[in-house]
Amino acid sequence: MRKPFSIALHGLALIAVLPGCVTHSTPDIPTLTHAVYQQDWEAMQARFALGSAVDERLDPQNNTALLLLARAGRLDLVQQLLKRGANPFTQNQYGESALDFLPRSEPWVLAMEDAGLSTWNQAVDAIKSGQILLLTRLLRSERFYRYTPDRKGDLLSHIAVRAGCESCLGALAGADFDLHRVNPLTRQTPLMVAAQEGQPSLLQVLVHRNRSINQKDRQGWTALHFACGSGDINQDKVRARIVQRLLEHGARPDLRTSQRLSPLELAVAKDYTEVVRILLEHEAAKGKY
Repeated sequence: MRKPFSIALHGLALIAVLPGCVTHSTPDIPTLTHAVYQQDWEAMQARFALGSAVDERLDPQNNTALLLLARAGRLDLVQQLLKRGANPFTQNQYGESALDFLPRSEPWVLAMEDAGLSTWNQAVDAIKSGQILLLTRLLRSERFYRYTPDRKGDLLSHIAVRAGCESCLGALAGADFDLHRVNPLTRQTPLMVAAQEGQPSLLQVLVHRNRSINQKDRQGWTALHFACGSGDINQDKVRARIVQRLLEHGARPDLRTSQRLSPLELAVAKDYTEVVRILLEHEAAKGKY
């Protein structure tokens, strides 16, 4: 949902009293918010000279000067801000960035997008090779869309789980990466992937951060379904540990997939005797199957 430029900045009087807004007052020099609203480059420069950050959040929607001026179509001022180091990937509370409003017909805009994709690819490579320091540095730089999906729809968090990199999940969490974000194609959460891949240590990290342990993907599978219906007979004990942990955190064994399959039925089909025993001990089958 995009907000018009005038609405995003609100009235000047309202901005002056809202928490978190820039209200520093210096005689004859307007605030950075006012300077951006007036599209006054000289006033903006004066504010930067006084210590205002180029990517400072200017309103309750977390808009930056770059994003607001890009939305207003002031490419000349946008380029001036970019020269001062403004980040075109910084997003407001609606997930919008300056790049969403810049014309793709401009070569310099395409170059920024390419640079962001290149940085994202570096982050993926860092995860797959376990380079935690590099991943941390790239995340802190914020010079790419952190929630860019790969061709299969996986985000960096899903990729970290598939790579079995617990430290990578820690780095993502430390950079305030949303570990609950779903794959936009499958609707799978990283927790579901951990259950599917049979990764108890990664599941342990994610289960404490999960908003809804019973969230379903597009096929109606929960993390418990993936734990019971994935892998092979050699993983029975590992999957039993995962099932036990999910049940302890409130996983519901009575939920069914879009094909009306229960976790118990999936475990029986896989011949997971330990998993079946745990489900029965938790009275998963009582009146449900």
